[in-house]
Amino acid sequence: PLQPMMLIDPKPGDLIEYQRLGYQHWGIYVGDGFVVHLTVPPSPQADDGFSSISSAFGASAVVRKDRMERVAAGCYYKVNNKYDGKRTPLPIRKVVHAALDKVGETLNYSLTSENCEHFVTELRYGESFSDQEKKQIGHNVTQNSKNGLDKIVGTLSKLWINKIVSSM
Repeated sequence: PLQPMMLIDPKPGDLIEYQRLGYQHWGIYVGDGFVVHLTVPPSPQADDGFSSISSAFGASAVVRKDRMERVAAGCYYKVNNKYDGKRTPLPIRKVVHAALDKVGETLNYSLTSENCEHFVTELRYGESFSDQEKKQIGHNVTQNSKNGLDKIVGTLSKLWINKIVSSM
């Protein structure tokens, strides 16, 4: 389960999952209360100085090192090394070193192929992958189906109203 900020005890190299409204943000714990994460550059509207999600249509993102509680911004989070049963993590020193080397870099960002979960899985396992892309694609298919249904219902309603009006 997700925990309030002070109840988890991460180890260097752990994947940290932050629960946001409608999505998860991911970081990799590097020790001393810090995570390295991929985030959208600050915008004038961002009150905390950074954001953790951007458009599904592609953008760029910056690798940052921030305190875990700053990234949490009041949200719940947990250690979630959910892929360890299927994949072997790289040595911890290598993971942490690679994460710290990336700090300050600007990388491509895409919700479906280069998101924050892809970033941390690449560091921990040496391979980039994400469950979020599947969830988002499923959401997009559902939303597109709903939008299509709304258009059909709207068109049928107009035809029905036009038929009533023309028969008067």
